[in-house]
Amino acid sequence: MKVLKKGIVGLLLSLFVGTIIGAGTASASEKTVGGIYDRKIVTIQSVIDPWYVVDWSQTNLDEAVLFHNNGVWNQKWWMWYNPENDTYDIATGFIPPSPNKVGSWLQATDKTDANGNPFVGGDMYNPHESLFWKLIPVGSHPNGTVVMLKNLHTNTVMDIADSQIYNGSRLITYPQHGGRNQQFIIHVEGDSNSSALINR
Repeated sequence: MKVLKKGIVGLLLSLFVGTIIGAGTASASEKTVGGIYDRKIVTIQSVIDPWYVVDWSQTNLDEAVLFHNNGVWNQKWWMWYNPENDTYDIATGFIPPSPNKVGSWLQATDKTDANGNPFVGGDMYNPHESLFWKLIPVGSHPNGTVVMLKNLHTNTVMDIADSQIYNGSRLITYPQHGGRNQQFIIHVEGDSNSSALINR
């Protein structure tokens, strides 16, 4: 009987400790940067080579790619924070000297690569989880905070396919593993002028 009681107590204790440890791990993994980039204009730089940034392709307007940083308008992104779900809308095309009166929101698209991983692309605004991104901090860099961008719809993170860095590298969303091809630097270029932005 004593052995049975000890066994039950041990089991309850291990379950309790496991629950506490598990809860701590879960909350740590959900840590985000919060609203610090709200209404900021940023470039999103690859941690592998910060000279390569997320670029709204002007060749294929539904694609977001990596491209050498030329300081042009379609490589600068406006960040809009959503406190209700701790995510960002990330948009380009509204920032002078953009020639466009409309722009594009960064999102996980319906198009996939050969392995079924959704491509990251651009589209007009629609209130859907595919354009909401959580910014999960993983480190720091002289250019800014290093983050993973986690898509609310796919629950996967922005990823440079096969870690290939060149002009036109496709971006996908992929299960989170924390590799350098999933890490991006948020480099603040300035504050957005809300009067120059189209209402969402």
